[in-house]
Amino acid sequence: TSGSYVILTRAEAAEQADSIHVVFFDGTEAAGTILQTDEVMGMAVISVDASLVDAETRKEIHVIPLGNSYSVKEGDFVIGVGAPAGIVHSSVYGTITYVARNIPVTDGLSRILFSDLSCSDGKGTFLLNTDGEMIGWRDETLKGESQIFGSSVTSISDYKGILEKLSNGQAIPCIGIVGQEVTDVQVANGLPEGVYVVNAVTEKPAYNAGIQNGDILTHINGNPVRSMKEYQAALDKMTCGQIIHVTVARNGRDTYTELEFDVTVGSR
Repeated sequence: TSGSYVILTRAEAAEQADSIHVVFFDGTEAAGTILQTDEVMGMAVISVDASLVDAETRKEIHVIPLGNSYSVKEGDFVIGVGAPAGIVHSSVYGTITYVARNIPVTDGLSRILFSDLSCSDGKGTFLLNTDGEMIGWRDETLKGESQIFGSSVTSISDYKGILEKLSNGQAIPCIGIVGQEVTDVQVANGLPEGVYVVNAVTEKPAYNAGIQNGDILTHINGNPVRSMKEYQAALDKMTCGQIIHVTVARNGRDTYTELEFDVTVGSR
Protein backbone atom coordinates (compact mmCIF):
# COMPACT_ATOMS: atom_id res chain seq x y z
CA THR A 1 0.00 0.00 0.00
CA SER A 2 1.09 3.65 -0.05
CA GLY A 3 2.33 3.43 3.53
CA SER A 4 3.23 -0.20 4.16
CA TYR A 5 4.50 -3.47 2.72
CA VAL A 6 2.19 -6.46 3.11
CA ILE A 7 3.97 -9.81 3.25
CA LEU A 8 2.50 -13.32 2.87
CA THR A 9 4.54 -15.92 4.73
CA ARG A 10 4.36 -19.27 6.46
CA ALA A 11 2.51 -19.10 9.78
CA GLU A 12 5.49 -20.71 11.54
CA ALA A 13 7.42 -17.49 10.96
CA ALA A 14 5.01 -15.61 13.19
CA GLU A 15 3.82 -18.18 15.73
CA GLN A 16 4.33 -17.31 19.40
CA ALA A 17 6.66 -14.46 18.45
CA ASP A 18 7.24 -11.66 20.95
CA SER A 19 8.26 -9.42 18.07
CA ILE A 20 8.56 -9.67 14.28
CA HIS A 21 11.65 -8.58 12.36
CA VAL A 22 11.56 -8.64 8.56
CA VAL A 23 14.90 -8.92 6.78
CA PHE A 24 14.90 -7.53 3.23
CA PHE A 25 17.10 -8.69 0.34
CA ASP A 26 19.97 -6.30 1.18
CA GLY A 27 20.04 -7.10 4.89
CA THR A 28 17.85 -4.17 5.91
CA GLU A 29 15.76 -5.03 8.97
CA ALA A 30 12.42 -3.53 9.96
CA ALA A 31 9.87 -4.28 12.66
CA GLY A 32 6.74 -6.04 11.43
CA THR A 33 3.20 -6.49 12.70
CA ILE A 34 1.06 -9.61 12.29
CA LEU A 35 -2.13 -8.55 10.52
CA GLN A 36 -3.82 -11.94 10.61
CA THR A 37 -3.10 -15.68 10.59
CA ASP A 38 -4.87 -18.49 8.74
CA GLU A 39 -4.31 -21.66 10.79
CA VAL A 40 -6.18 -23.83 8.27
CA MET A 41 -3.70 -23.10 5.47
CA GLY A 42 -0.74 -22.40 7.75
CA MET A 43 -0.20 -18.90 6.36
CA ALA A 44 0.17 -15.44 7.91
CA VAL A 45 0.13 -11.87 6.64
CA ILE A 46 2.63 -9.39 8.10
CA SER A 47 2.81 -5.62 7.62
CA VAL A 48 5.90 -3.42 7.65
CA ASP A 49 5.63 0.37 7.87
CA ALA A 50 7.31 1.72 4.74
CA SER A 51 8.84 4.60 6.71
CA LEU A 52 11.02 2.05 8.55
CA VAL A 53 12.73 1.07 5.28
CA ASP A 54 15.36 3.41 3.84
CA ALA A 55 14.77 5.09 0.48
CA GLU A 56 17.44 3.12 -1.42
CA THR A 57 15.97 -0.21 -0.35
CA ARG A 58 12.44 0.96 -1.18
CA LYS A 59 13.52 1.70 -4.76
CA GLU A 60 14.51 -1.94 -5.23
CA ILE A 61 11.42 -3.54 -3.66
CA HIS A 62 8.93 -4.74 -6.26
CA VAL A 63 5.44 -5.92 -5.41
CA ILE A 64 4.61 -9.36 -6.78
CA PRO A 65 1.22 -9.23 -8.52
CA LEU A 66 -1.26 -12.07 -8.05
CA GLY A 67 -1.79 -14.10 -11.21
CA ASN A 68 -4.74 -16.07 -12.56
CA SER A 69 -4.14 -19.65 -11.48
CA TYR A 70 -7.36 -20.72 -13.25
CA SER A 71 -5.53 -20.24 -16.56
CA VAL A 72 -2.59 -22.46 -15.54
CA LYS A 73 -2.40 -25.71 -17.50
CA GLU A 74 -0.22 -28.81 -17.75
CA GLY A 75 3.16 -28.08 -19.29
CA ASP A 76 3.34 -24.44 -18.18
CA PHE A 77 6.76 -23.27 -17.06
CA VAL A 78 6.92 -22.12 -13.42
CA ILE A 79 9.53 -20.71 -11.04
CA GLY A 80 9.72 -21.54 -7.35
CA VAL A 81 11.06 -18.73 -5.14
CA GLY A 82 11.41 -18.21 -1.40
CA ALA A 83 13.23 -21.17 0.08
CA PRO A 84 12.79 -24.22 -2.17
CA ALA A 85 16.31 -25.39 -1.27
CA GLY A 86 15.66 -24.85 2.44
CA ILE A 87 17.70 -21.65 2.18
CA VAL A 88 16.07 -18.22 1.93
CA HIS A 89 16.47 -16.52 -1.50
CA SER A 90 16.96 -19.83 -3.32
CA SER A 91 14.98 -20.64 -6.47
CA VAL A 92 14.07 -23.55 -8.73
CA TYR A 93 12.21 -23.98 -11.99
CA GLY A 94 10.11 -26.66 -13.63
CA THR A 95 6.71 -27.33 -15.16
CA ILE A 96 3.13 -27.96 -14.13
CA THR A 97 2.52 -31.70 -14.42
CA TYR A 98 -1.18 -31.88 -13.51
CA VAL A 99 -4.08 -29.63 -12.53
CA ALA A 100 -6.68 -31.10 -10.15
CA ARG A 101 -9.98 -29.21 -10.09
CA ASN A 102 -12.67 -28.94 -7.42
CA ILE A 103 -10.67 -30.69 -4.70
CA PRO A 104 -12.48 -30.61 -1.31
CA VAL A 105 -10.62 -28.52 1.26
CA THR A 106 -11.73 -27.10 4.59
CA ASP A 107 -14.91 -25.06 4.03
CA GLY A 108 -14.67 -25.09 0.25
CA LEU A 109 -13.27 -26.41 -2.99
CA SER A 110 -9.90 -25.59 -4.50
CA ARG A 111 -7.77 -26.17 -7.55
CA ILE A 112 -4.49 -27.93 -6.78
CA LEU A 113 -1.49 -27.50 -9.07
CA PHE A 114 1.08 -30.29 -9.22
CA SER A 115 4.60 -29.68 -10.48
CA ASP A 116 7.92 -31.47 -10.85
CA LEU A 117 9.68 -28.92 -8.62
CA SER A 118 11.90 -30.38 -5.92
CA CYS A 119 11.18 -28.30 -2.81
CA SER A 120 12.33 -28.49 0.78
CA ASP A 121 9.60 -28.34 3.41
CA GLY A 122 9.54 -25.81 6.18
CA LYS A 123 10.46 -22.32 5.02
CA GLY A 124 8.01 -21.67 2.21
CA THR A 125 8.10 -21.85 -1.58
CA PHE A 126 5.96 -19.59 -3.78
CA LEU A 127 5.28 -20.28 -7.45
CA LEU A 128 5.54 -17.61 -10.14
CA ASN A 129 4.53 -17.82 -13.78
CA THR A 130 6.75 -16.49 -16.56
CA ASP A 131 5.16 -13.04 -16.19
CA GLY A 132 6.44 -12.84 -12.61
CA GLU A 133 2.96 -13.24 -11.11
CA MET A 134 2.34 -15.44 -8.08
CA ILE A 135 0.02 -18.33 -8.89
CA GLY A 136 0.26 -20.25 -5.60
CA TRP A 137 2.51 -21.69 -2.96
CA ARG A 138 3.82 -25.08 -1.95
CA ASP A 139 1.26 -26.73 0.30
CA GLU A 140 2.95 -29.07 2.76
CA THR A 141 -0.40 -30.51 3.91
CA LEU A 142 -0.63 -32.48 0.64
CA LYS A 143 2.48 -34.59 1.11
CA GLY A 144 0.78 -37.83 0.09
CA GLU A 145 -0.08 -36.48 -3.35
CA SER A 146 3.18 -34.58 -3.72
CA GLN A 147 5.18 -37.80 -3.44
CA ILE A 148 3.64 -38.74 -6.78
CA PHE A 149 3.92 -35.46 -8.63
CA GLY A 150 6.84 -33.69 -6.94
CA SER A 151 5.17 -30.67 -5.36
CA SER A 152 1.55 -29.73 -4.76
CA VAL A 153 0.61 -26.07 -4.84
CA THR A 154 -2.43 -24.22 -3.53
CA SER A 155 -4.06 -22.15 -6.28
CA ILE A 156 -3.93 -18.40 -5.54
CA SER A 157 -7.17 -17.60 -7.41
CA ASP A 158 -9.18 -19.71 -4.94
CA TYR A 159 -7.53 -17.85 -2.06
CA LYS A 160 -7.74 -14.20 -3.18
CA GLY A 161 -10.89 -13.43 -1.18
CA ILE A 162 -9.37 -14.86 2.00
CA LEU A 163 -6.05 -13.13 1.33
CA GLU A 164 -7.77 -9.76 0.96
CA LYS A 165 -9.46 -10.15 4.34
CA LEU A 166 -6.22 -11.31 5.98
CA SER A 167 -4.43 -8.27 4.55
CA ASN A 168 -7.10 -6.03 6.10
CA GLY A 169 -6.61 -7.71 9.47
CA GLN A 170 -10.01 -9.42 9.34
CA ALA A 171 -10.62 -12.87 10.86
CA ILE A 172 -11.94 -15.44 8.38
CA PRO A 173 -15.10 -17.32 9.45
CA CYS A 174 -14.67 -21.08 9.77
CA ILE A 175 -17.07 -23.98 10.34
CA GLY A 176 -14.49 -26.69 9.67
CA ILE A 177 -16.07 -29.08 7.19
CA VAL A 178 -14.40 -30.83 4.28
CA GLY A 179 -17.38 -31.65 2.11
CA GLN A 180 -18.60 -32.65 -1.31
CA GLU A 181 -21.94 -32.27 -3.00
CA VAL A 182 -24.41 -35.15 -3.06
CA THR A 183 -24.93 -35.81 -6.78
CA ASP A 184 -28.26 -36.11 -8.58
CA VAL A 185 -27.58 -39.82 -9.06
CA GLN A 186 -27.00 -40.30 -5.33
CA VAL A 187 -30.20 -38.37 -4.53
CA ALA A 188 -32.10 -40.62 -6.95
CA ASN A 189 -30.69 -43.60 -5.03
CA GLY A 190 -32.04 -42.34 -1.72
CA LEU A 191 -29.42 -39.97 -0.26
CA PRO A 192 -30.66 -36.63 1.09
CA GLU A 193 -29.81 -33.55 -0.95
CA GLY A 194 -27.01 -31.49 0.54
CA VAL A 195 -23.29 -31.49 1.32
CA TYR A 196 -21.74 -34.78 2.43
CA VAL A 197 -19.32 -34.30 5.33
CA VAL A 198 -16.13 -36.08 4.30
CA ASN A 199 -14.34 -34.75 7.37
CA ALA A 200 -15.50 -32.71 10.33
CA VAL A 201 -12.09 -31.23 11.13
CA THR A 202 -10.97 -32.02 14.67
CA GLU A 203 -11.45 -29.18 17.18
CA LYS A 204 -13.16 -26.96 14.63
CA PRO A 205 -16.71 -25.61 15.25
CA ALA A 206 -18.67 -28.30 13.40
CA TYR A 207 -16.74 -31.07 15.16
CA ASN A 208 -17.13 -29.43 18.56
CA ALA A 209 -20.89 -29.08 18.01
CA GLY A 210 -21.26 -32.82 17.35
CA ILE A 211 -21.38 -33.00 13.54
CA GLN A 212 -19.73 -36.23 12.35
CA ASN A 213 -18.07 -37.62 9.24
CA GLY A 214 -20.77 -39.10 7.01
CA ASP A 215 -23.45 -36.59 8.00
CA ILE A 216 -25.16 -34.73 5.16
CA LEU A 217 -25.53 -31.01 5.83
CA THR A 218 -28.92 -29.94 4.45
CA HIS A 219 -29.73 -26.51 5.95
CA ILE A 220 -27.99 -23.53 7.55
CA ASN A 221 -30.25 -21.19 9.52
CA GLY A 222 -33.25 -22.80 7.84
CA ASN A 223 -31.96 -22.17 4.30
CA PRO A 224 -31.32 -25.22 2.10
CA VAL A 225 -27.71 -26.04 1.24
CA ARG A 226 -27.58 -28.17 -1.89
CA SER A 227 -24.06 -27.52 -3.13
CA MET A 228 -20.60 -26.40 -1.99
CA LYS A 229 -21.27 -23.10 -3.78
CA GLU A 230 -24.32 -22.50 -1.58
CA TYR A 231 -22.34 -23.60 1.49
CA GLN A 232 -19.55 -21.12 0.73
CA ALA A 233 -22.05 -18.34 -0.01
CA ALA A 234 -23.63 -18.89 3.41
CA LEU A 235 -20.20 -18.95 5.09
CA ASP A 236 -19.18 -15.66 3.44
CA LYS A 237 -22.08 -13.92 5.20
CA MET A 238 -21.11 -15.18 8.67
CA THR A 239 -19.05 -13.47 11.34
CA CYS A 240 -16.71 -15.09 13.84
CA GLY A 241 -18.51 -15.82 17.12
CA GLN A 242 -21.94 -15.96 15.48
CA ILE A 243 -24.16 -18.92 16.46
CA ILE A 244 -25.73 -20.62 13.45
CA HIS A 245 -28.36 -23.36 13.28
CA VAL A 246 -27.23 -26.35 11.21
CA THR A 247 -29.44 -29.25 10.11
CA VAL A 248 -27.87 -32.55 9.05
CA ALA A 249 -29.16 -35.93 7.96
CA ARG A 250 -27.41 -38.80 9.76
CA ASN A 251 -27.50 -42.34 8.41
CA GLY A 252 -29.10 -44.82 10.81
CA ARG A 253 -29.66 -48.55 10.48
CA ASP A 254 -32.55 -48.19 8.02
CA THR A 255 -32.96 -44.52 7.20
CA TYR A 256 -31.55 -41.02 7.59
CA THR A 257 -32.49 -39.09 10.73
CA GLU A 258 -32.66 -35.30 10.81
CA LEU A 259 -30.55 -33.73 13.57
CA GLU A 260 -30.06 -30.08 14.50
CA PHE A 261 -26.99 -28.39 15.96
CA ASP A 262 -26.07 -24.92 17.16
CA VAL A 263 -22.60 -24.13 15.84
CA THR A 264 -20.50 -21.20 17.02
CA VAL A 265 -18.61 -19.90 13.99
CA GLY A 266 -14.87 -19.85 14.60
CA SER A 267 -11.96 -18.33 12.70
CA ARG A 268 -9.42 -19.95 10.43
